[in-house]
Amino acid sequence: MIDSFRAYTISDPQYYDRVERSSEPGAFLELLRERVGDRAVVLDGVGIWARCFDRPLAELPEYGWKLHLSARPDDLATLMNAVIDEYLADSFSFKVVRSPELGLAQLSRWWSRGGAGKAVTVYPLSPEHARSLADRFTARLGDLRGAHVLTDRRYAGSGSVQYRYGTFRKPPGVDDDGYPISVITGPDGKPWNDSRTPTFTLPPWVSDDPFYRPTVSDDLSGLFKRYKVTSVLRHSPAGGVYLATGPDGTEYVLKEARPYTAFAPDGSDAPERLQREYDYLQALAGTGVAPDGVEIATVWEHTFLVQSKVPGITMQVWLSRNHPFATGKPDVAYPARAQAVLQQIRTALTTCLEHGIVYSDVSLTNIMIDDNDTVRLVDFEACRPVGSDPAQYPRTSGFAPEPGTAAWASDAAYLAYGVDAIEAATVMPRNALLAFRPEVFSRALVVTARQLDLPLGDLPSRLALPSGDGATDSLVPDVLRGLRAAATPERRDRLFPGHPEQFQSNTLSLAYGAAGVLRALKVLDGAVDPALVDWLTDRLDENRPLPMGLYVGRAGIGLALLELGQDDRGLLVSATGEALTGDKRGGLGTGIAGVGVALLHAYRLTGYADYLEQSRALADRLIDRASDDGTGLWWPQADPHPLGFLHGSAGISTYLTELGVEAGDSFLVRMGRRALGFDLAHGRPRANGGIGFGAYVGTSAFEPYVVRGGSGVGMAVAHHLRLTGDETLVDPLWSIVRGVGMPFSVNPGYFAGMSGLIEFLLDAKAALPADAEALDATVARLVDQIVSLRCVDPSGTGFPGDGLMRQSCDVASGSAGVAMTLHRVQNGGATLDVRFGQPAGVLSHAG
Repeated sequence: MIDSFRAYTISDPQYYDRVERSSEPGAFLELLRERVGDRAVVLDGVGIWARCFDRPLAELPEYGWKLHLSARPDDLATLMNAVIDEYLADSFSFKVVRSPELGLAQLSRWWSRGGAGKAVTVYPLSPEHARSLADRFTARLGDLRGAHVLTDRRYAGSGSVQYRYGTFRKPPGVDDDGYPISVITGPDGKPWNDSRTPTFTLPPWVSDDPFYRPTVSDDLSGLFKRYKVTSVLRHSPAGGVYLATGPDGTEYVLKEARPYTAFAPDGSDAPERLQREYDYLQALAGTGVAPDGVEIATVWEHTFLVQSKVPGITMQVWLSRNHPFATGKPDVAYPARAQAVLQQIRTALTTCLEHGIVYSDVSLTNIMIDDNDTVRLVDFEACRPVGSDPAQYPRTSGFAPEPGTAAWASDAAYLAYGVDAIEAATVMPRNALLAFRPEVFSRALVVTARQLDLPLGDLPSRLALPSGDGATDSLVPDVLRGLRAAATPERRDRLFPGHPEQFQSNTLSLAYGAAGVLRALKVLDGAVDPALVDWLTDRLDENRPLPMGLYVGRAGIGLALLELGQDDRGLLVSATGEALTGDKRGGLGTGIAGVGVALLHAYRLTGYADYLEQSRALADRLIDRASDDGTGLWWPQADPHPLGFLHGSAGISTYLTELGVEAGDSFLVRMGRRALGFDLAHGRPRANGGIGFGAYVGTSAFEPYVVRGGSGVGMAVAHHLRLTGDETLVDPLWSIVRGVGMPFSVNPGYFAGMSGLIEFLLDAKAALPADAEALDATVARLVDQIVSLRCVDPSGTGFPGDGLMRQSCDVASGSAGVAMTLHRVQNGGATLDVRFGQPAGVLSHAG
């Protein structure tokens, strides 16, 4: 699983897409076809892989010892030819990355830690076969070396061959979020989840490792005798960053670099750049702009740099705490504070230049600001010598100039651009747009500066920003035109480009996939191409596993089919059965409550009483499973415990209340109020006089979103107040509105963006009609922000998805969800979303 948005920007300049589509068919797949041809039973491309099996997949063991082979990027072709030579000598089943480009990507910082470095996977038939193949590859590959695969152990005597115990043929299964899981039943009858966490793990029925040979892994430097690691700051395939206590009792930062990972254009890997960082820190010693480089040492294969701990927080966090949109109130001191920070950044960069160092990776995460607003720089591994080619060194998109521009011409101009980009972030932290759609960035920057009354001066010209296009009078129709133009029914893997999440879970869902976009087209203008609906039903006919829930699973897809005039294909029945019998979450987004909402919605669409009865049965199950700590009802699940609309008690509250009103059951309404009480009890005062909510119980950061935080809880409060007239909720609702403050989000979308904030404020307006004028003014500011982010193209208008690196069409993060919200703003009425179990635009009411 790849969690980074960066991976999904490689294949398409406009939309998020699968990383492997940049390498189809792929040089290594072509090599297999050329050299192996019909001497394989299976030879094809699946995902990032080219598969070459000497027998049908069904004849492979379900699980067992498997081998992985890794190599440096420059050695990948040598590795592939060696594997093919061995296959032709005595065949076996294996897969390889499709192309050299994907092999390089596998070693990047943004790849999954458990999958990094697996250039080749071999499927032996038995432990004896595994040993024989490992010995053959060890002899064949000689001194060839590659990254250590974190799920594996190295095979003795080889720098490339590694092994682990795991599944060969993934059993069909997904978790509640739709993510594939590999749960197998071993010979002892016990289930085991082959989770591919980045550590060597054996199933319960395997007592020892028959291939293990101790390797020299002692800390010969004594580093970990002197420094005791106390916590992990972050991890990536290239290594971790840790806090540690030194021999003097002082806190230090330990940076780890794993060999043969995170290759830069100049060919350097992570350890080489960590050594450079140490050298740069030594050169800057005493200047006060950087940490002190204490020592550097190699432990086993890994290089560790010990440096002093710089006080403070990253500038990204500083902005999240001090920007007026983040604090929720105007701040007359903020512009001067921001300018003082910027001047210190300029001074620090100049100091680096004076020591022969270009601080090449200027970004919000590499600048530290302490409690006195004093600035220091960290992460010097991407630095370069004065006069060197910046194209050969890592840099952060949105903070570095584009090659060939005037700012690329000299080191001083390059760094000045970086500071200017930071200055833009102090007004509007959307720098990913600067690289993706500079005209959209320009337009949105002007709108934000005007709303905050912040001067821009000549900043747009310093960044060479183009002018944004003029206003549009037909935005929603233009968005619908863009959605239809983006459809790709010729592809089997997805219909509409959307959030990368659709490739992790499924491409059919209400939130991220085809069902949500098709339903949006239906409720917005009634026109849906039957061929696109056929695409959805054809994919359902493939019977791939889907979770049960509302926004990512069968309940939501079945509901969308009903709204599209189709049979639900038994999806609601199967989701209900799983919700009634399985050990499932309670929440609205992916749990029991969401299935209940889908059934209530289906009842209101069709009048079929069984749907209402089944929804009531799910409500009874939820209440039976609820816990009550004295503040309200909550449903146990994995820590940390979520708050909010999609996964917390607030969302469950709306289901119980809505169903209680529909069924005339006051008990369910009371249970809905009790559930609401739990999340309300975890609100905390904000400096602007309102209350705010974190994503989880006990978290400190305030979040304003539907998916987590204030807007989601506020939706539930407004919903209960509107349906029941419970006046005890008036003050809490206004406190949440004040807590959202000067509402703003980087993203325009529904789940984690400004469309969701608008949906909350419109729900609050429906519950507090006497206060409509004040709420309308806030909504108008948000609409201006969203409209400023439109991406206008000849084929139609779209919006950037979460991350702002590419456009997205889906309901949760993209254009479909934005269009439904803008339609509601323009036309009034209730939400077009399914969250309350109401057919689109129909306002539920008591009585």
